[in-house]
Order: sequence, then structure tokens, then C-alpha cells
Amino acid sequence: MSVETVRSTDLNELCTSSDIEFAMNIKKDALYDQSAIQFSESRPIGIGGLGDLYRAAREREFRNYLPKETRFILRGLRQHTAVTNVQRLNNRLYRIERRSRQPMTVLALNDYDLTAESVRDGIDRFGTCDIILASNPNCRASGESVTAAKHCGVRVLKWGQLLGALNH
Repeated sequence: MSVETVRSTDLNELCTSSDIEFAMNIKKDALYDQSAIQFSESRPIGIGGLGDLYRAAREREFRNYLPKETRFILRGLRQHTAVTNVQRLNNRLYRIERRSRQPMTVLALNDYDLTAESVRDGIDRFGTCDIILASNPNCRASGESVTAAKHCGVRVLKWGQLLGALNH
């Protein structure tokens, strides 16, 4: 398929057979909405772009394929003692339910150079959040990106900072 936003209806049209193990979207940096993610988990089928298809082939895991970054984030959040549930709202947005605390929404942006524009684009494209996770371990968040996030009512945190923030 070749769509900007992948929805369950797109996957349902493609997956006419139980033999299909992976649905590839040609559009680069597409948004995979929650219904598409739920569809892929229930089927199960892998979803992603061409690079994802190559990684799934290398890993010999098509049906339950998840990008490495997504696996890392989900695993770390699910193992955190303050977290009771993690829900993927789309391919970049996570809703985290916590013990005795309000849920929070985290937007994972994997930019090497996090700019004000990437913060604004990320929020516009993937949805509002409480925290922006700079998920690239080599990320350099510019002062402008931190200021832009602050103006949007969110903070920019690295992985370790996010894990600490889950307790508060």
C-alpha cells in the first residue's frame, strides 16, 4: 500500500488471506494509527515500511515484527515498577498508566538533532502529549526545541529522565 496514515481499513483490504504475514507501506514516515496497530496485533501481521520488511526478514519474524526502538520502549516501560499498562496510540505515541498516579502520554521522537520544528511537527502529526521522549540515545535537543516543547506545555526528556519522571 502507499498511504500517509495506515488504518485498520487499509490493512483489512490487503489482508484477504491468513497467509499474509507482513503488510508493507511504501510511504516513508507514515503514521500507523491505533486501529492499524490493534489489527496487526490481533491478526497477527507485521506492519511497516521497506526498511521494516528487511529487518523482519533478517530477524525471521514477520507476523510479530516490531521496530527495534518500539520493542525497547515497550519493554522498558512494561518493566517499570510504577507502570501498570502501556497502550500504543499510534507508532510514536504511548499512553502510560501508572500506579496511584495520573496516566501520561509520551511522544517518542527519534531525531538526531531535535529542533523546534521537529517538536511542533511531531505534536501536530502524532498527537498531543505530556512528555516528548528523545528516543535516539545520541539526540542533541536544541534550546529552541526545549523552548518550543515548553510553549506546547510539554517537557523533552531522555530515556533515563523519563523513567524517573514515571514515579512523580
